[in-house]
Amino acid sequence: MSAATAPHVVLLDYGVGNLRSVERALTAAGAVVERKTDIDVPEGAGLVLPGVGAFQAAKERLGSRFEDLRRYAHADRPLLGICLGMQLLFDESHEHGSHQGLGLIPGTVEALPREVVVPHMGWSRISTGEVVYFCHSFGARPGPSTTSTVEHGALWTAAVRRGRVRGYQFHPEKSGPTGIALLKSWLDELSSSSSSSSSSVRGAP
Repeated sequence: MSAATAPHVVLLDYGVGNLRSVERALTAAGAVVERKTDIDVPEGAGLVLPGVGAFQAAKERLGSRFEDLRRYAHADRPLLGICLGMQLLFDESHEHGSHQGLGLIPGTVEALPREVVVPHMGWSRISTGEVVYFCHSFGARPGPSTTSTVEHGALWTAAVRRGRVRGYQFHPEKSGPTGIALLKSWLDELSSSSSSSSSSVRGAP
């Protein structure tokens, strides 16, 4: 695939995230990746929200971009959250207090139970069959937007989808060929949506 036809992805750089690894994985999956510090996403491109660390600290780092993200998603633009980036998509987090999320995915982020090893770190099989890499101490219980789950003392959301908003609690960039394949699937959807939009503009049936 040439650079002209490869899907375009904006990777949001807000000082919280494993940017280099995520960028490498997206590139390996076939994307042209552009790091940006603002929510300036060209038409037909997708936005990736990475994240590691604490919920409120990430929200503070986002600053005014937090509301920009909400407006972007409400405009039916493609958004993928990874790990903490996925948790920010939810209504609320109870990590060190109560903090409002973006409200793009219904549900609440809560602490993993003390009865299991925390953080949940390492390879786990999710309900759709893939074996992927996790590293998290908080998570969301399965809800209406959950597309896959993982068992760790209880069932937890591994992936979510609502409209054009998607999220992975695991790290696809650390999940080897499986993670690359999952990212490629998302990129294929971007390319398909972009092509459909272009056809509509040209008046194609």
